[in-house]
Amino acid sequence: MSYENKILPYTAETLQRLLTKRSISLVLTDPPYGVGYEYHGWREATNWYDHWTYLGPIWDDWFRLLKPDGHIVFFQAIRYMDDGTLEKAIGPYHQIALAKWTLAGSRKCYMLDFAAIQTASRKRPDFQRELFLTKYGEMDDFIPHRCFKPLQGMIAIVELLTKPGDVVLDPYCGSGTTALACHLTGRRYICADMHPPYVGIALERLAWADKGLSPYASRVKIRGEWRYFRHDGTEVEL
Repeated sequence: MSYENKILPYTAETLQRLLTKRSISLVLTDPPYGVGYEYHGWREATNWYDHWTYLGPIWDDWFRLLKPDGHIVFFQAIRYMDDGTLEKAIGPYHQIALAKWTLAGSRKCYMLDFAAIQTASRKRPDFQRELFLTKYGEMDDFIPHRCFKPLQGMIAIVELLTKPGDVVLDPYCGSGTTALACHLTGRRYICADMHPPYVGIALERLAWADKGLSPYASRVKIRGEWRYFRHDGTEVEL
């Protein structure tokens, strides 16, 4: 059975058990951060030990799945990058920032997501620092997911690290931006999310894209508190 170009209502563990070794060119995902957020009745771990007890085996399995020239890009809490905790767990990595305009109340500001890139050989890739900025206005109608990613930034990552026809894995796909980035750039994707409502949102966004409609938002609404992270001075830095 092929799982390519599908978005499945599976946990990461369930999905990865179904996949064959050395079949993936890029793992691009935003797993739980281990900072205590609640997601529809499921709460993350609130400390690094419990967090990595869960995520560590999934991380190790990515190397079974990766092709020899493959990469991992995964988003993590900046606190674990700043204090060296992440590097102790996974070894050397290259850090990138994914930035987008957003709104905090009536204020226009930046929201930054930080990601680590590592190669299939567990080495730091030889890149210059990358910062992907998505202009405000692409998400006028916000996607109903707490950790949504800007589509153009995800496309930039996909195009940086893969070529058309490659397979990209996202076992925590949320509202499906990884799948959409692959769909629009000629890559194949294998995606899953344990919450069926998000799978529905992702499938709807792909259907919209096929019809030439806006892929940035969805009519499906999920209630939940938005969390915005504003970094003073970011605009000057960018």
